[in-house]
Amino acid sequence: LMKGCEALEKRYGRRKAPEHQDFIEALVYQILELGAPEKSAREALERIRSEYVDWNDMRVATVREIQDILTAKYVRCREKAEDLSSLLADLYTAFRSMDLSKLVTTQEGIETLRALPETTLIRSDMVERAMMLVCKMNTFPCNADQFALLKYLGGAPEDAELDQHRPVVVEHLEADERLRLSRGL
Repeated sequence: LMKGCEALEKRYGRRKAPEHQDFIEALVYQILELGAPEKSAREALERIRSEYVDWNDMRVATVREIQDILTAKYVRCREKAEDLSSLLADLYTAFRSMDLSKLVTTQEGIETLRALPETTLIRSDMVERAMMLVCKMNTFPCNADQFALLKYLGGAPEDAELDQHRPVVVEHLEADERLRLSRGL
């Protein structure tokens, strides 16, 4: 499977995991990079950083304002703006705060963040990737669909479940390899 990832990276280029200042930024970046070139996503994140004082400031912005910052040339601009607006609204509804720094330091907070996909449009692999990048947690950022593909490709036993197999992947692969594998899937 890693050879498959290497072949994809050879053809399409290897993505570097960017440094993020906080958990919300990591989620925002993942939405920006879905289906978009890495450079465009980085530039869009920089425009967002320069435009808004903090995530609460962006949360109260209209979808149209976010769309204007992304620019009309951005891949699926309107859809991305709506997704970002929904993400920030969902986070505020869930936590009544846009500062999640205290949550990522406790086990209870981490479990609360892991429950986000059940109540929001956020995918579970996005939450796991953000935790891995920002909190340096040992996890495998993979959702159920990606894991089904992993089983189909022979990288996991047919009867394996994501929750039972995640620790095995974490044990056998370095953090960079886990990120590459999840992106490849």
